[in-house]
Amino acid sequence: MANSINRSKKKLLHRSGSRRFSYRLNEQRGSEFFEIDMFKEVYVRPKDELTEQLHSTMVEKDQTVLDEVASQLPPETPIEEVFPPEDADF
Repeated sequence: MANSINRSKKKLLHRSGSRRFSYRLNEQRGSEFFEIDMFKEVYVRPKDELTEQLHSTMVEKDQTVLDEVASQLPPETPIEEVFPPEDADF
């Protein structure tokens, strides 16, 4: 009874199945913004407008951060070689 009450209070439901979260996290480590990719894999599902909107906002912010970092580098630097700063907060 207590678990069902607590679960009903959650705004975002974890939907990653029985696979361990740490395994999923290790798979995403190669990504520039692995937290965003992990959020998409674990939370975003079709027809879930809240999580889709949150993910879209995160993607927009990551592009803004990359553009800002790229603007401080020489113009001939390819975007693939632009990495976000460690303190980029998402």
